[in-house]
Amino acid sequence: PSTQVKAPKVSLRAKHVYGYKGKNCKKNLSYLKDMCMAYNAGTLGIVHDMEANTQRFFNWHKSEIISIAFHPDGRRIATGERQANPSIYIWDSTTCDKLSHFQGQLTVGVRRLVYSVSGDYLAAVDMSSYHVLAIYDTSNSILLAMSETDRAVILDLAFKGENELVTVGAVSYTHLTLPTICSV
Repeated sequence: PSTQVKAPKVSLRAKHVYGYKGKNCKKNLSYLKDMCMAYNAGTLGIVHDMEANTQRFFNWHKSEIISIAFHPDGRRIATGERQANPSIYIWDSTTCDKLSHFQGQLTVGVRRLVYSVSGDYLAAVDMSSYHVLAIYDTSNSILLAMSETDRAVILDLAFKGENELVTVGAVSYTHLTLPTICSV
């Protein structure tokens, strides 16, 4: 009513999301160790238990999730968002608890994320004009290396083992060997 002074003591919480981010987002659906499916839609990381038809949500992002990577352990997930000074979160798919947060290294939207074979490292490339590549140590939640890559769009990333990374762009293919600091 027009005479109401205080907001009602009601909060909204998502129960089920009908939707999926299929445009401009690659490799964003996976089965997890517990046989649930994980994917993203809008600002949410979604874990869908198909058997029980229930969903769990990771909801720390402030902007649309445009990149996602699934840890080899089948439990941890990394998600990156589209905005200036974007956040990358690593979270637990069972509890949807935040495990790590990276921000301040990349300047414009996180275009791609990929874990190394062991999951000890996470590579991210942004949407800036120089498509900056960042490598994170996921065990210690620290940035290990950062470098500009190419003026052309980087379309995908892939680790070969722990110390080799390939970037594929619209007009480029680059094979990188990570610095000694990243060696196992």
